[in-house]
Amino acid sequence: MRSPGAGSGSHPPAADCAGGHRTQERQGLLNSTQVAELLGISKRKVNELSASGRLPQVRFGRSVRFDPVDVWEFVERCKTRR
Repeated sequence: MRSPGAGSGSHPPAADCAGGHRTQERQGLLNSTQVAELLGISKRKVNELSASGRLPQVRFGRSVRFDPVDVWEFVERCKTRR
């Protein structure tokens, strides 16, 4: 028995944009304002980091979003070790 909407072509499978992985615990994506507030930096700095490739982004047309996992991995890379 097929689930409602399965194969109807109304929506692509969720795994299409997620690299083939669909997980229940996946958090929502953040916008640049949310990332700036989370990291305590300006929105402009978030955009600069994103444009330089240091902070990975997810693009949907003109909309830019950030995966929280990528944000925290960026923080880890920025930590200095003594």
